[in-house]
Amino acid sequence: MPKLFPHPEPPEAPDRPDPVEEHGDPAEPLPVEERSDPGEPVEPVEPTKPARRRTTKKAAVAPRAATPAEDPAPESAAKPPTAAQARQAAAVARKDAANRRTNPTSAPRLGFVHLDDQPERVNLLYYGKEGSGKTSCAAAMANLGPVLVVNAEGGLKAQSLRGLGVNTENVRVFPPAGEALTFESLQAVYQQLDADLKADPDSWAGVILDSITEIYIGVLEETSALRVQSLRDQGRNPDEWFTDLADYGGMGKRLRHLLRRLRDLPCHVVITALERRDVDEDTSQVTYGPAVTPGVATDLLGYMDLVVYTKQGDEDGPYRGLTKNHGRIRAKDRFGVLPTVLPRPTFDRVVGYINGTLTAETDPEGQLQVKLPKARNTKEDPTTP
Repeated sequence: MPKLFPHPEPPEAPDRPDPVEEHGDPAEPLPVEERSDPGEPVEPVEPTKPARRRTTKKAAVAPRAATPAEDPAPESAAKPPTAAQARQAAAVARKDAANRRTNPTSAPRLGFVHLDDQPERVNLLYYGKEGSGKTSCAAAMANLGPVLVVNAEGGLKAQSLRGLGVNTENVRVFPPAGEALTFESLQAVYQQLDADLKADPDSWAGVILDSITEIYIGVLEETSALRVQSLRDQGRNPDEWFTDLADYGGMGKRLRHLLRRLRDLPCHVVITALERRDVDEDTSQVTYGPAVTPGVATDLLGYMDLVVYTKQGDEDGPYRGLTKNHGRIRAKDRFGVLPTVLPRPTFDRVVGYINGTLTAETDPEGQLQVKLPKARNTKEDPTTP
């Protein structure tokens, strides 16, 4: 270790600063007498104390061998940054953020996709009276590729569908005969479809829920049964046939969760429902919509791109569907390409209109168009299309 002083014995030269003072040691420097001859040793004023203080000084001065960068002063590390330093750090942070925004390599890239590159998939709701052709219209999706039908009503008949020109070889049905349909199994359906479509986008053309009316009743009963069991576990004896208002809330939450997940699948989604007649308590106005609770009906109509009210053939015209609101009948066409009244509104024909392969002028069944009924403002049921 290099020596800090020119002589081995004297404690320090009078013209040099005390190293202990430089490092913030509050101890006073060791007093020494003046000397005229550099070679003559100097006696300390207090003979007993210098030895102790000399030892202390040597131990304290030892860190001087390190550079200031390696051994910064303790008080400088504890000082908070000045206002100028804080402003400089904030300016550097703003500059880094700007670089991340402008430099594509400095931030992770999100999966933005051009709208024109997105496949055109259709979410469609058919609703109407029983026997109005909702299931057969939905099953025509099988003419576009493999289809899974959640057969809640059990109304899917292969022979009837083949007679209507549906390719039944592309139809898969869930649940199997004799197996109950539960909310848990519906979630499993979604998970399998999601996994299949991620592995192969062409694995499924779409999924059909037939019908949401039957599914909603089943989920409501399930929710009610869970409440009854919970009360029994508490030692109470509830009426198992009573449906509490809270059961409707739990059913609605579970059903909305399922419908949103199915809606967002990268495939076609078709839902069927029975017709429900509602009367406004304030205005006595009659409206028609899907047969689920009013809250779920509002959300369901919002989830769908198309809402088609189906009507059997009669003296006013052939089998047809209403695609836009009319009178008190709720319908919807988010694509804006369907005629207001569409003869034989099967799913493959609807997709043809959306893709442009069918138009009102080129549709071979276009001559079967029927006139809209007159909208009535009475409290009686309106004439449907």
